[in-house]
Amino acid sequence: MILLIYYKKIKMKKVILIAMACFAIITCQSQTEKGKMFIGGLINFSDGNTSYYDTSGLTGTSKNYHFQITPNYGYFIKDNFAIGVNLNYLTQSTTNDNTNNSAANINYTQTKNIYGAGVFARYYKKLIGNFMFIANGSIAYNYEVDGETGISDPINENNKINSFNVTITPGLVYFISPKFGLETTFGNLNYSYSSTKNNDTSSQSKINTSNFGLNLDFSAFSFGVNYYF
Repeated sequence: MILLIYYKKIKMKKVILIAMACFAIITCQSQTEKGKMFIGGLINFSDGNTSYYDTSGLTGTSKNYHFQITPNYGYFIKDNFAIGVNLNYLTQSTTNDNTNNSAANINYTQTKNIYGAGVFARYYKKLIGNFMFIANGSIAYNYEVDGETGISDPINENNKINSFNVTITPGLVYFISPKFGLETTFGNLNYSYSSTKNNDTSSQSKINTSNFGLNLDFSAFSFGVNYYF
């Protein structure tokens, strides 16, 4: 009799585990089926300080700030495959503050502001539990304004940059509920073409640049949340 009760308990636990696994699969797949939509976005933020000192007595700090937000909207045209649009805003600054300012070109602030928009296609693949792998391909246009202050001969003052970017980005989504998915992306494979115009009155120029590369630094990691409905 005791063995029978023990057997039933084990069997019940297996049934519960199987039911939970099935619920997790249904939860993920029901949010990525044809006709569903999502809204949300990604955020990338970093803020740090670096202190330095050399044998000549030069001391100071370098402050780096980076903030990026990318809101998006997606629509599933078929199960586990969505297309959508997004916006992009990035602001970045580096300030170098030298306490012994006898040396030229030491105290300065570099800034960067980017405004953009794009389209994307995204594929979802079920992993385990509420985790899904995503592969995101996007095409975007960005308008960038760069500037420098405090340098006697600034090289990036009043730069205006128009760029087109093609990016493939892998990531993960974890569904904390049937409606909300936490998302992270890590690294990217990218191609970009840009046209840079320097409007400095002392030296006006225009430069066209194309790049292809793999980005794995910290700035390529992003976190966000999407609402699925």
